[in-house]
Amino acid sequence: MIQNVWIVEKDRGRRLFHKRYGTIDIDPDLFSAFLSGLYGFAEVELGEAGIDSISMGDLKWVYIYSRNLLFIIAGDKEDYVPHLKAKLNVIKNEFFVKFPIFNKDWQEAFKHTALKSLQEQFYPIVDELVFDWIQLAKVTDAANYMDICEVCQHFIAIIRKIIASCGEERKKALLDILKMQILDLIKGDNELSKIITEDGFIDFLRVNVFMMTEDARDILKKILIRCFNTLRNELGFTNFQAMFRKKLIPYLKTDWKRIRSLDLDMLLIYLL
Repeated sequence: MIQNVWIVEKDRGRRLFHKRYGTIDIDPDLFSAFLSGLYGFAEVELGEAGIDSISMGDLKWVYIYSRNLLFIIAGDKEDYVPHLKAKLNVIKNEFFVKFPIFNKDWQEAFKHTALKSLQEQFYPIVDELVFDWIQLAKVTDAANYMDICEVCQHFIAIIRKIIASCGEERKKALLDILKMQILDLIKGDNELSKIITEDGFIDFLRVNVFMMTEDARDILKKILIRCFNTLRNELGFTNFQAMFRKKLIPYLKTDWKRIRSLDLDMLLIYLL
């Protein structure tokens, strides 16, 4: 997620524009001078290269230099630098379209452009860009979470068939044990509480994927691991593994590419 956007005069460290989107409170003027100084120091030490990106604390800072201006974006440490740079390049291009005077003579531009007016005019443009990127990220994440839920549900369907083969009395006892353990994992999560079905088992497809988080994804994996460990103990390790592998292999042949793309192959290695 984008946390901050800066446009800074490189030589003087003066802030032309700053907008905060995250929760980290930073003095924009003080930090503008720091970011500019950092870039200047890198130029001296590294020749003309300057800084492309740098990690500080929990943030990644990405730079683009153009016409004596430093365009800087701060994103989360998990963000992919090329993605941040692509977004920053869009912001840079929008800036020069909105303020063409900076394309011609940036020294004159500084003389005749009121900083307050510049910021007020550019705020809505950057806000709209960031909003669109956030919405796109939500859709992308939701699609990814949907795939994860579908794959995990295939595993659950196999487990359900194994439990169903155990006879009614044993089946009820196993479902009761699993329900108690699953409720312990999802307590306090209103969205994940929806996965418990009327007969006390699991349906991951009930989850609203637009409400899911990385924590929820981890809990889904923990639920699978808890189910497997419980059934191994109750049915016997060798017996359960043989039944599960027999039913799993046909599914893996049809969906292995998606399983790997979701980084669920390591989970399978653990389960098998």
